[in-house]
Amino acid sequence: MPEENEETRSQRFKNRKRSNLVVKLAIGLVALVAIIFVLEFFIGDPNEVPEWEQVAESGEESTSQEVDESESESAEESVESESESESEEESEDDFNIREVTSEDPNVIRTFVGEWPPIGTEQGEPHVINYDEGSADRIEIKRAASVVTSVPEDDMIEHWIGNNGEQQVTATISQISTGDIYKVYLRWVAGEGWQVTRYEELVQVIQ
Repeated sequence: MPEENEETRSQRFKNRKRSNLVVKLAIGLVALVAIIFVLEFFIGDPNEVPEWEQVAESGEESTSQEVDESESESAEESVESESESESEEESEDDFNIREVTSEDPNVIRTFVGEWPPIGTEQGEPHVINYDEGSADRIEIKRAASVVTSVPEDDMIEHWIGNNGEQQVTATISQISTGDIYKVYLRWVAGEGWQVTRYEELVQVIQ
């Protein structure tokens, strides 16, 4: 009987020792998993870009793109502006426009040039018709508008008068600015009225 008790006691001790070992192993495994999880959470994938950096990079790319687009638009506007300026200069050069002096105290500036005739549908022989609404009045007004840059719908015709054989003068002003001009024109057969010079005046004198 004592031997049986000793054997039972020994068996129970072994069982308890085995259980303790299993528990320790289980605790150790749980601890290892927890450590791996913590490391994965804090360290993460070294190749992964943090979200805040992605947002910052996206903002920089957007800003860079906007700057590039702005510079591109500015460059295009500059090119267009230069093209328009060059076109105006070439136009003036083509017509050989130049300023000349005048001794008339009512004349501010005088310009002469080689403007082309305005064009016409009138036949020959040509007889000037000064009546308002006539082909001559319409074409003279158009020619004066072209050389002075005064729009026809912003123009007052103060005087259209004879200035010699197939030649006239037109005194006009611009409604919006008050600028006054006297335009000298001659008739070119088959081609219409041609401006030979124009003056910027101080006041209207008929």
